[in-house]
Amino acid sequence: MNKYQESQARIAEAESHLAAGDVSAARQQYRLAADVQRSFVSCIIGRRSLSPDQARTISIYGLSAATLYYRAGELDTAERLVHQLLMRKDLERRARTQLKELLVCVWDEQSRALADQRAGMEMEE
Repeated sequence: MNKYQESQARIAEAESHLAAGDVSAARQQYRLAADVQRSFVSCIIGRRSLSPDQARTISIYGLSAATLYYRAGELDTAERLVHQLLMRKDLERRARTQLKELLVCVWDEQSRALADQRAGMEMEE
């Protein structure tokens, strides 16, 4: 099974868990799928020179990996990956736009989590 097939299988499993209401198992599968895709992107980035097709692949799989980390609830990991990808000069414009939109979603979710945490601490006092 290649990395694409592995990540797709994990995504399908995550969707099944989500449909069954098992959010924790779904998040775990999303994270594993993201790890596979991030590993694939890292292999390509490690090359000295990139063809336009490889730059496109980085754009597609990088965005997908960041999105999967977001779905997994791995907000800090998603945020770091988005920042790393946005620093690339060869990133496609559409992927750049979508990564910025994802970053806003990540920040919103982080803000909500922080607000919930603060509210919980206030209730304990």
